[in-house]
Amino acid sequence: MNRHELLDLGGGTPSGLLASRAAWVPDKTALVFRDQAYTYRELDDAVSAIGAGLLALGLTPGDVVGYFLHNRAEYLTAGLAATRAGLVGVPINSAFKADFLRYPLEQTGAKVIITESALGDAMRSLGQLPASVRTLIYLDQVPSEVPAGAEQVLTLAELLGRGEAHPQFPAAGPEDTNSILFTSGTTGRSKGVVCPNLMGLMMAKEGAQAFEITPRDRLFTCFPMYHGMATVLTCYAAFYAGATAIISPGFSMTTFWDEVRNSEATQFNALAQSCTCCCRRPSPNGTATTASPGCSPPRRRPTRSTGSRPASACT
Repeated sequence: MNRHELLDLGGGTPSGLLASRAAWVPDKTALVFRDQAYTYRELDDAVSAIGAGLLALGLTPGDVVGYFLHNRAEYLTAGLAATRAGLVGVPINSAFKADFLRYPLEQTGAKVIITESALGDAMRSLGQLPASVRTLIYLDQVPSEVPAGAEQVLTLAELLGRGEAHPQFPAAGPEDTNSILFTSGTTGRSKGVVCPNLMGLMMAKEGAQAFEITPRDRLFTCFPMYHGMATVLTCYAAFYAGATAIISPGFSMTTFWDEVRNSEATQFNALAQSCTCCCRRPSPNGTATTASPGCSPPRRRPTRSTGSRPASACT
């Protein structure tokens, strides 16, 4: 890859891509979550602020940060902040608890966990934190009970208060490790896949080019942020094109089309059976029919689809 191609990708890191777009279209809406919108400048500033806070914890390049969160804007900013600070991110399935939650933390030697109070019960199911974990960060408020073993427990506001105003972030390149993604574990124990910075960026670039995404587009996802469909093929692809990414709290067959309409999305990604599930939502008289008002998809450009899901799994 030549220098021009790397510059097109913000130097070959996801946080670099965001920074380059913030310089290009600072006031363009980059991200929407529920009723909150963030411009590229605001998103980039948030990433730098969180990254500065992480460095203030004494973390050094290559240290691991685990994200245990529901879908929210901070999922993306925390992940990009870790990249900017030269750290390695580990997105964790928000449905995990006890040994399932402990496993990726122990396997990667995570030193920090970023989570939220809504997942307090799952965090408490750990009992004792893995020995490597030194710091817990709750985005909103610290629950009355937290797992034992952390040297410090902070809120996001407290973390931000520790960071320098203009920190010197370590240099990071396209071949440096961005994250460790764990497989779903359907055929055995989950396996950690080491992903360099350039990996997700190339997927995003190729996806954006294949689907002809432009700055006018609004890309919608309702899939979990710990999955590449949401983070890479929606958010990073939108950033590559200078478009807007829209994150939903989660998939619901009863609200999906309404969310797509209300967000004014021009494109969304989907699992193979997602739309089938949506078209099976009950009509007003209680019968499932594809002619029901609930199955009236708006006109949108083609979706990206991956995998399959049995119709019986529709909820």
